[in-house]
Amino acid sequence: MDDATTQLADRLLDLRRKAGYSQEQLADLLGVSRQAISKWRAPRAAPKSTTWSSSRRSTV
Repeated sequence: MDDATTQLADRLLDLRRKAGYSQEQLADLLGVSRQAISKWRAPRAAPKSTTWSSSRRSTV
C-alpha cells in the first residue's frame, strides 16, 4: 500500500483508540463490517470514498 493509505490506517487506529471504540463499535458507526475495519488497519485495503460519504457522522 502507498504512504497515504498507511497514514490513514495509523490515523484511524489513533482516533478509534482515543474515542474508546472497539473495531466492532466503529464498524457499526460507519455501517461497515468489523472485517473491513481490520483490513483498513492492516492496511490490506483502503475505504472507498462512498463509505465515508454515506456513513453516519460520529465523534471519531
